Amino acid sequence: MNKLILCFISAFILISSTVYGGEIHDAIKNNDVKRVRAILNDNTNLLENYSLEGFTPLHVAVFHGRYEIVEELLIKKKANAQALIHGNKYEGWNAYHLLALKVREMPAFNKISVLLDMCGCDYNTTVIVNGKNLYPWDIAKITRNRTACMLFELDHIMSTFLPEKQPKFTITDTEVDAQAVKDAKKMLKSLFGLEK
Repeated sequence: MNKLILCFISAFILISSTVYGGEIHDAIKNNDVKRVRAILNDNTNLLENYSLEGFTPLHVAVFHGRYEIVEELLIKKKANAQALIHGNKYEGWNAYHLLALKVREMPAFNKISVLLDMCGCDYNTTVIVNGKNLYPWDIAKITRNRTACMLFELDHIMSTFLPEKQPKFTITDTEVDAQAVKDAKKMLKSLFGLEK
């Protein structure tokens, strides 16, 4: 009986400790940059390794706001920025959708967004949630991610001040909550002394 209980406890610990399904995913979740580098130096094929939850290492890094690891994966190891999540409630989502959902600190969001842009992640991709097509900024709005709403809106506003800069996102003031719009305009004014 004790051996059976010990087996169940061991199996539970093993499953719960590798919830993402692999050493690379766990190292990313724990923000162990050195371990991530060591694992990828041994086997770069793990860049495309899907976890039990359907996430690539890039998805896990974005989900947890791990900028340094996102940079390592995209810039140094050339991970696929367009990879889609498979087999869970986030089926078909890309890294931008996860960024809009989870990352709420300004520096991390902005840095990861720039890296995703540089590496070709498509921010104009929709996913179907409860029968509705949603863009990343829709997800930010629904989840009340003010950081994401403000940065999406800031990008849109910047394009009105700088005609040569095309907006990444096609949104209007009514698509983002009013406070995010005010925050973005206030930030623009303080940064650049711009009014329009």
